[in-house]
Amino acid sequence: MDKRWKNLIIVFGVIALLGFVYYLYISRPSFVPEYSAMLTLMEKYGVDAKQFPSALAGISNLSEPQLEKLSTELKDFSNKTNEAWLKDLALIYSDFAEMELNRKKLEKASLQAKSLTASACERVSLFNEMKKRGGSVVKISEKLFQATSDFSKKYPDKTAEIKLYVAPTATQLARIRESYKMQSAFVGALGEVCK
Repeated sequence: MDKRWKNLIIVFGVIALLGFVYYLYISRPSFVPEYSAMLTLMEKYGVDAKQFPSALAGISNLSEPQLEKLSTELKDFSNKTNEAWLKDLALIYSDFAEMELNRKKLEKASLQAKSLTASACERVSLFNEMKKRGGSVVKISEKLFQATSDFSKKYPDKTAEIKLYVAPTATQLARIRESYKMQSAFVGALGEVCK
């Protein structure tokens, strides 16, 4: 083989290798050490966080103690990371875990209130717990709506890569607010009747 062709092949090989290294370590966030650390943290709980939809599904399946621990660990992680987008993403996941925790506690209180044969006035403490948890779900849902909206505007490349979407949607958020408004009104009226 002619020496010029051999040198040309070597040059193309080096360029291809550099392109591959760039793809692996610079353009893909999964190879950023801090991102890998967050993925590992979430995998500890059985959550596949490589993409947003699978992360939310995984978080939804966790138990109450797991949700509490994951939320705390993600907040700690967010405080330590240097990457702004990763800080925001960790807080989104932390808030989602916190919202799920409150939603599960709301469901538990609701089931307890329905299963008791006591009078409505004897279940006021459960209804107050439902009001408190419902208020937390609304507050965190509003925060998540804003955070995911902001994230998609600030980091469009990362949004596309991890398939992040605004969660909850505006329609879902309106339903959550309406549900809490009705629940809150009911508990307030019950509190007045049972004084």
